[in-house]
Amino acid sequence: MYGGDDAVRQKADSRSLRTRSMTNSWYPSDIAPLPSLGADLASQLQTKVEDTLRGIISRNLFNSQFGRTSDLLAGLRRSLTGANLDDPKICADAFAAADLPLTEYDIYEPYIAKFTQRSPARLSDVADLLAPGLPRNLGKSSSTSGKASKLIPNYWRDVKSGAPSYLKPGSSPFRSKEGGVMCIPVFTGYMSFVDVCDDETGGVTRIPSAAGTAYASRAAWGFTDFERDHERLSESIPGLTAPFGVGLIVNYRSLMLTHAAFALAEPAIDTLSMLWSTAFVDFVRWIDEEWDVLVSAIANGELPRFPDTESVHSAVATTFRADTKRARELRMIGPPSRTTEGWAVRVWPQLEVLSAICSGTFERVLPQVRAYIGPSIIIRNPVYASSECAMGISYHDQVFNVIKTLNDGYIEMLEITADGGDGELKKLWQVEKGKLYEPIVTTYDGLWRYRIADAIQIVGFDPTDGTPLLKYIERRNQSMRLPHALITQADIAEAVSHVDRLKHAEFTTWLDDRKVPPCVGFFVEASPGDRLIPSEARDALLSGLINANENFAVGATKGSSVKPSIRLLSPGSFGAFRNWKGATNGTGSSQIKVPLIMVDPKGQEFTLSRVIDEVR
Repeated sequence: MYGGDDAVRQKADSRSLRTRSMTNSWYPSDIAPLPSLGADLASQLQTKVEDTLRGIISRNLFNSQFGRTSDLLAGLRRSLTGANLDDPKICADAFAAADLPLTEYDIYEPYIAKFTQRSPARLSDVADLLAPGLPRNLGKSSSTSGKASKLIPNYWRDVKSGAPSYLKPGSSPFRSKEGGVMCIPVFTGYMSFVDVCDDETGGVTRIPSAAGTAYASRAAWGFTDFERDHERLSESIPGLTAPFGVGLIVNYRSLMLTHAAFALAEPAIDTLSMLWSTAFVDFVRWIDEEWDVLVSAIANGELPRFPDTESVHSAVATTFRADTKRARELRMIGPPSRTTEGWAVRVWPQLEVLSAICSGTFERVLPQVRAYIGPSIIIRNPVYASSECAMGISYHDQVFNVIKTLNDGYIEMLEITADGGDGELKKLWQVEKGKLYEPIVTTYDGLWRYRIADAIQIVGFDPTDGTPLLKYIERRNQSMRLPHALITQADIAEAVSHVDRLKHAEFTTWLDDRKVPPCVGFFVEASPGDRLIPSEARDALLSGLINANENFAVGATKGSSVKPSIRLLSPGSFGAFRNWKGATNGTGSSQIKVPLIMVDPKGQEFTLSRVIDEVR
């Protein structure tokens, strides 16, 4: 058993999590997951993942500072000194015998801190730190928990996982088809760098420190040589609607709207690729707000100057062309708010796919998303990933919320017990359908049995190769302490699922201690033109929390568990939050998630500043 007493290992009542996660999906017969693994597929899967482990051990154990010096790996080093590291069985047996403990960021922080303890950092201090060489990017986490962004060295390697079989040749989880036209309004700028000086030659290597999405996007386009960014602001990227410079706009709303101007001018778009489902909602809402400005710009060929675009506007505006015919078409269609369903298909008649992460808390806005794009457009949940590594890829478009586990790192699964604690650590070929697990990853970037702190559910196995299929459920380390109960994200989600006015709204929560006893405080973004939430919603939330959490229910009988509060935020508040948070932590706004339970005091302060009303 792996256990502990911190937030990640909390033993909160998880009845609602299990009830919510066990709902069955309908699968077409040709892609229906296997309920269990037969001996042949289990052996095939074991061979594949153990070869991945062999690759990681042979790359990192004796060739990195962490691998050579960490006490954590002392037993593994003793077992494998002088051994044949090309033999997967030898490596797997030694790894199992070493019984490494689970790790978190604090284990690696003293090593990673060498990048920032002095400027420039010395090459002798940071070379081969967690993996051989220097990282190509120092990834920044989105700091959803409210803590400072974590720096995650990304050494980057060519990933050869292969595209899912359902994709067309030349397409990807993010793109509908080869040769198509895509709008991808994602921030791709670098807001900070770390300089590394060679002790002998005096030469300096500059390493960007940016969100993984920024580096990955630029790598895919061949634009990692950031020294030339100022030269290529107006450079077009094959298959994309906007020139490169638009992705460097830091202001979230201005980034979205400048991309929108180029996208609205292009009727042949077949893919809209957003990072999150909520980003698509922001995109459409802001188009609605600026509709006349955007359509007039297309008519006269003058790109609007939105705030904080001065550094790129003059360059990217040279690629914006007048199209009076297209402007007339758009005026005939009208803004999103004047179309009941399928506005996006009317604007882009060749649209096939909306690619956006829409699992977990991002499912809440799917009804809004579906209303904008209509019933026929594919919603593709492209990947399951964290700042530390990629763990899965979309299984099939017909079951958008099911993810196929990737083999780009060595993934194990930690059982989540009935009381929300830690159970046994399982290999991928040992997991069982229906059970909840936390992914534990050993990566090519030098992390060893690293806790991801997510809860996922195994829904079966790919019938072609036995790979586990999963659904993302929630983060494990976000909760709220009330006098008689620890309220989890699952409790919140379960309570909201029974309140029609809230279950598809974007919201966050935290402890409301304005009165005694304290309660769960909800902060809900008002819809444009609609600020009505009936007072009965508070009663429904109370009932939902009582049903979801046994300890909360006990508290209700004693008067210590009381009705939640509901405060309304002005329309667009969470888009403004993403803009503010992205600028604050240096990751860029498109990386930012609004947590279901907000623990960051500064984030709470920002949210409070947007309150316009309260449900009594």
